[in-house]
Amino acid sequence: MVDPSKIFAVELLVKLYDSLTLIGERATQRIIPLRVIQLSLTYGMSPHSPSAFAQYGSYLALIEDEFEEGYRYVKFALSLMKKLPSRAHVGTTMFWSTQTRIHIEPMQSSIECYLDAYKAHMKSGNTYAVASSSMYNNCCLWSGKELNAVVDSMKDTMKESKYHKNFVVL
Repeated sequence: MVDPSKIFAVELLVKLYDSLTLIGERATQRIIPLRVIQLSLTYGMSPHSPSAFAQYGSYLALIEDEFEEGYRYVKFALSLMKKLPSRAHVGTTMFWSTQTRIHIEPMQSSIECYLDAYKAHMKSGNTYAVASSSMYNNCCLWSGKELNAVVDSMKDTMKESKYHKNFVVL
């Protein structure tokens, strides 16, 4: 994708999807990633395209209960992410992919992908880093990690959230 207006539209839609999931807007959760996928297939892939495939895979798995189909989109998003030259949006793709992966793959190993998403978000300066860290902590409770370590990690996440004024986690 080379047209700046198309790249901007894709970027805007991917970020809009992130915001709408925070407020629980389900009516558009299917439409936005599909539109980004349509733009990507028509005009070429952009750095945000893998995120749209991961978002749609997450939607299919978690909202529509189509886990196998959603997982296929997630695997495609992860392979596409590795082929694109830009690493600025890797964290978003990894975050949405892990949402589906924890339902298909063993939880103990797949939740570690939230930490990878956290590191990628921190490298790119994305505020979703705190969300990745928070999801990791929540999943650690369910996966049987040592409770004291999880509590310490949660305290660190809360401090970081306050520092960055990211109050969604609080």
